[in-house]
Formats: sequence, structure tokens, C-alpha cells
Amino acid sequence: MIRRRVTFTALVLGGLVASGLATGTAWAGSSPPPPAGCDGTGCYGQLWHSIHFGGSGDPSGAPPSDTSLAGMNIQPPACWYADANMNGAQMYAFMEQQLQSPAGAQDNAATFFAAMQSEIIKDKSLPGEWYIVTGPPLVSNAELSCIQHEAGANDQNYYVFVPPGGAPPPPPGITAGDLAEMAYAAFQVPTPNVTLNPAAKSYVNLPTFLTVTPPAGAINNELYVTVTVDGGVPGPVTVAATPAPAPNGLNISAPGGTPYTNGCGPTGSIVKNVTSYGAGTTPDCGVVYQQPSSGSTLSVTQSWTPTAYEGGFVPGAPDGGLLPAGTQALRSQQPFQQAVPVAEIQSVNGGA
Repeated sequence: MIRRRVTFTALVLGGLVASGLATGTAWAGSSPPPPAGCDGTGCYGQLWHSIHFGGSGDPSGAPPSDTSLAGMNIQPPACWYADANMNGAQMYAFMEQQLQSPAGAQDNAATFFAAMQSEIIKDKSLPGEWYIVTGPPLVSNAELSCIQHEAGANDQNYYVFVPPGGAPPPPPGITAGDLAEMAYAAFQVPTPNVTLNPAAKSYVNLPTFLTVTPPAGAINNELYVTVTVDGGVPGPVTVAATPAPAPNGLNISAPGGTPYTNGCGPTGSIVKNVTSYGAGTTPDCGVVYQQPSSGSTLSVTQSWTPTAYEGGFVPGAPDGGLLPAGTQALRSQQPFQQAVPVAEIQSVNGGA
């Protein structure tokens, strides 16, 4: 059923808003505006048609999941345009049904559709979709005011038609800081590219060195995610990340061995001549095994330090301070793992 245009008095009598909302007519309905069917950061699932992701840190261009957004400080805007699931012909049929039905007459459908009727008729045979302004389930003063503002005078923008390839008006109230947190949540740090030396197997009490090569798509060993909003407000925001410095850049797990990470720079070990390291020495970045095995599983994850700034990706750009203080380093989503056979060399261990 179409919802009636109502006055400020009706809203107050209905207990829908507190004092302070501007007087005058506004499309808000004889009950609260239709809920978006979501809550909290889960509402962003209805906004990804207007917010876009890309970059080497998110090569698929996928938006962040609800789970990754849950730890962020952002909240959805007070209102936005959601897909009304009606094309041009369906919207025209919906209007005609409302204008001709007793229920539509009771709800004053003729007045509501007056500002949109010519647009609905014009678009009835065109490809595209209609969008409706909506908001979170709990209607506050801000949310009602947002819906009223977006709907415009005489509610002519309560529904908007979007042709193929177009986009509805961008959601209001999203800040550059919000976009930075979305980009951070969308980041997908790849599994580190690790090389061991010696490569085939290790030996008890001899150091195994570990080096890391930059992942595919990295520029100067830097990954990034850029977020844009249809309409360009706010402008693009980029979160870039570089490998964290030693000793926290690499996390090495080596059952039966002792990891050494104090020298693990962005590319791991910097030792060029590993043959000069004998029994009893330690690597700048790597492992020393204390016992033999047929295949101890070495596991390595890498941490990346994020920065955030307004604009597209620029290698080496300074941090713009858009992420909250204390934002944690990004970590590899999946660890590098390799079974490392460990042999015991008798001459090294004092045997015959």
C-alpha cells in the first residue's frame, strides 16, 4: 500500500519524531519510512551499487564483507537509495494500480504521484531500474530529515529512475574517513612469496635463510585499495600498505626450530653469501632447526603497515591520517607453508 503524505502534526501525534523537526509537509508516510531490512554495517550491502573498490590490494574489486566491516567505526548513512526491484514497465503498472484502487485513493496516491507521473510515463518502456529512498529500521530525527531532504519538494525524488550503466544519487553523509575504513576492510593481503635457502631441505644447527619477493601487482613493494563513490563526493580515497619493518614484519612458525626475525626487512634476509654461515650461527631472517624431521611445516605470514589519504594511488604518498589511531597492521589472509625436511649432519654434530 502506498504511504500517505503527512504533516508535521501527524508525525508528532504518531509519536514518530521528537520536537525539533521542521514543520511542513514531507513524504514520510502514515507510519515510519519502509525499513531497509538491515542493521549497522550490514546496511552497506545495499550501498555497494554506489561505492566501488579497486587496486592491487583488492584485485577482484569486491566490497568488504559484513564481518570485516563489523570491526570498523563507521555506521551507515541516515538514508540512501535502494533498489525498488521495479523496471520502467513495473513502476508504471504500480502507479496505475495505485491511482485506480480504493486503497490508493484513501492514501492520496494521486497527490503523491503528481510530481513523478510524467517521469514514470516517459520511462515506462525504457530499460533500467527504479530506486527508493530508505534508511535503517530505527527512524530517528536525522533519518527522517535525510529522507525528506533526498525526496525533495513534493517528494518528486522519493523514487528515482536509473538507466543501465547509471547510478542512483550517492548516499549522503559518507566521509573520507568512512571510505578509508572501507578500503582497509576490503584489503586482501596475499600469501607472501617466500624462498628458503637451502631450498630442498635444512640441517640441524645450520641456519636456513628466508627471503620474500613482492607480490604480483605491487608497485615499489606497495599494495593499495582505492574507493570511489558515484558522484565523486567525497572524492577517491586510497589505503596503501608497505611491508612492516623488522622485527614485526614477518611471523615465522617452525616446529622443531627457532625463528629469527630481528633482521627480517621488507624482503626478508639481506645476506648474500649464506655459505659463510656454519654450524652454530644464526640467520638475520630465518630458522635454525634443533632436531631432524621428515617434513617440519614452516609457516610464514607477513604484516603490512597501512596509510590512508585522499586521492588515487601515488607510490610513496604520505599518510593523510584518515584511519583511526591504533589501526592494526594488515596481515596475510593465508600463510605461506612448506614442508621442510631436516637432516642431521654427523660431522656438524660431532659424530663420526
